[in-house]
Amino acid sequence: MSRELVQGALRIACVCALALLACEQPPSTAAAWLTLTQARPSERTEVFLNERVVLHFSEELDPASVHSGSVRILDSEGRAAIGAWRAFSDRLEFTPAPVLSADLSDGGYRPGSTYSVLLLGFPAPDGLRGRSGAILAASQRLEFRVVGLEARATRPLFEDASPTRGLPLVLASGVLAEGDPILLLGEEPVDPSSLEGADFELVKRSVNGSLARAQPVPLTARLVQNADKRAVSPTGATLIELRPSATPLEPGSYVLRLARGGRVDDLGGHAMMLVSPTSTRWLDLRVESGRRASRAGLAAHLESFASRAARSAQVWEDADGTASWSDTGRVEVRLPRICGDGRDGEAALAGALRVATLQATSIRVARERSAELEGDQPLTRLSAQASVRIDGRLVRSEPTSRASACDIEWLSALAASPLEAGEALEQLEREATRALVIIAGADLIVEGRLESSAPVVLIAGGRIRVSRQAVIEAPRVWFLDETTENLAHQVMGHRIGAGQRLSWRLARAERNVLRTPLRLAVISTSLPPGGAARFEFGPRVTLHHGWGRARVRYLGDRPVGSSSRSPELLVDDPALLVGSSTLRLLIELELFPGDGATDAPLDAPWVDDVLIEYEPAREGRR
Repeated sequence: MSRELVQGALRIACVCALALLACEQPPSTAAAWLTLTQARPSERTEVFLNERVVLHFSEELDPASVHSGSVRILDSEGRAAIGAWRAFSDRLEFTPAPVLSADLSDGGYRPGSTYSVLLLGFPAPDGLRGRSGAILAASQRLEFRVVGLEARATRPLFEDASPTRGLPLVLASGVLAEGDPILLLGEEPVDPSSLEGADFELVKRSVNGSLARAQPVPLTARLVQNADKRAVSPTGATLIELRPSATPLEPGSYVLRLARGGRVDDLGGHAMMLVSPTSTRWLDLRVESGRRASRAGLAAHLESFASRAARSAQVWEDADGTASWSDTGRVEVRLPRICGDGRDGEAALAGALRVATLQATSIRVARERSAELEGDQPLTRLSAQASVRIDGRLVRSEPTSRASACDIEWLSALAASPLEAGEALEQLEREATRALVIIAGADLIVEGRLESSAPVVLIAGGRIRVSRQAVIEAPRVWFLDETTENLAHQVMGHRIGAGQRLSWRLARAERNVLRTPLRLAVISTSLPPGGAARFEFGPRVTLHHGWGRARVRYLGDRPVGSSSRSPELLVDDPALLVGSSTLRLLIELELFPGDGATDAPLDAPWVDDVLIEYEPAREGRR
């Protein structure tokens, strides 16, 4: 080979080598490469036991490039931190696993350890890269140190999401089966070192409901989940499990409260309270027997609300009206569509009033008061979302003495048609029919006087209740409510010989337009039919709270021979009804107002069935 050929070959080899060498060097311009722009924590700082690592990059990341080989956190011994990486657009976040043990050793970081954040970049082919395909310009290493337990006396060990207060703890369920743990839910993490079973006091109620002389049940406490609600499922973040340290809990009613000196802290050292819907001092819970069905000698009564024969006519006065117990198999809320939007608020009627249409939350005519509805409009329509109560005198006067025979004839024909009530009322308005229409979303109660020279139409989502001393004077009265026909008609017929029932259908509201809570209730007849020697703890109730609250309580019938003036015993558990051989169910439904959005659907509460177990009464004894 000639000298010239050898020199040419050498020159070509040198050019190729220089080209390959150039390929292994990042270019001077950063635009073609992914770069780390910000990191938290900063290099070589001390971090909390629950602090996140947050890395910001120059462009949006390709999620496929984020894996255990491209980004890692290792301690000085090569052990990986426990937790999860997540990619959010142009940043990476590492959330360490929560601390659950009292010695704080089982979290994502080991207390007092030094960790390195390792990012894989060029020239590795599987390093971090951006959406554009640009790869991390070079592998990087960042270090931080985790706070040690010895620092507890001088500084916090955790980062606290609620730096000014501790958020409350609530019961996951107030009804437990035998052997089930007591579960407490919280919206923020708990400091595990502050949690002990001795912080809680569980006391069983006696047969009469008293807590006196009861010895607390020793408990053990365990953190099952310990996270911030914003980072996990909205159903709960922190989950505390309490169990008796000796034998399982016996069936019965209990009270759970913080022991004297007991305290559970959040991550910032703020006390976390136990909160219930009725008290901030304790939580009521009930333990049901999981094997009662096979217990010898017990009988059961299942009230499925399929027959209206078991419904009592008794009124629960601490409510706006009567809940619907019809033939659907449920006690439920039937808010009429025509009850109005409540824009006029609470209406206390008195004096002379020029009103054609009133849409109130409730309507009252107080005792010893008189309200006169004036005006030349043919149709006067008063509606309330809750109850209408006339204890005084309500008068609808006419501007002329014109006869109303045509109005009565037209109304009689319309009343017999199976129209939806809203459609029927629209026809009354179109025909300019002279009438007084009163609508209650709950009960419509007349204790005083209702006088009208025009026909009267009374409509209620609950019951129409006209007392014996009440007086209704009108050319004709029509009524419609959601109770059984005989209950309403017997009461109406006692005072109003001309009263007739409307054939209209009372459609339910489809949206939650309530402006104030609506409270409805209904009471059963005496159960069980054959009587009981005693009732078991923990009736089983199938219910739905929806946009409100459903509750079942128990009224004890007075023992034979007791005074009629003796107070009725109202309890949350029938086993507390000592001396009563029968009981009555009090079903209470409360529907909360909507959130202001007119399109909010109506998800009303209901009760489907109640199972009561009892020891049957002996023959000849009731």
